[in-house]
Amino acid sequence: MNQFAFSVAGHPATWAALVVAVALTQFIAIALWSGFSRAKFAKAGMRSSERALLGSSALLLTTWLVVFDVMSLMKENVAPGAAQASASGGVAKGSCATLRNGMRSSEIRSKVGEPDQVIAEDDVRGPGAEVWIYKDRCAAHVFQSKLEFVE
Repeated sequence: MNQFAFSVAGHPATWAALVVAVALTQFIAIALWSGFSRAKFAKAGMRSSERALLGSSALLLTTWLVVFDVMSLMKENVAPGAAQASASGGVAKGSCATLRNGMRSSEIRSKVGEPDQVIAEDDVRGPGAEVWIYKDRCAAHVFQSKLEFVE
């Protein structure tokens, strides 16, 4: 469903984006109709615009769950590179979002692997300051073997 469908102003659009855009548009239209409806409030039950809004919300939720395949997000998926790295005996490259300030350098290496490049910043931040560059992911600023911040 995430295959290229067509181009909008030079930008590629997928089928998933198209389906969600249609569902979201109908939801917004129904929400506006319900919000600005002049129908009197019912003494019991709901107005027709409120029933339509409830149905529209259910349709949007269902569409969202189907398009973005929520069941696959709930399963513990192994990244394709991680399986290959473990089979070859290498270290899998994790996400920089798993890093927390104050982590030791050994913890950083276990989470995201060896840095692609290490730049010493002794003259800028003091002795023992380094920037660990992970290409296409992040830069980890380490001071005396502890993580200060990630950018």
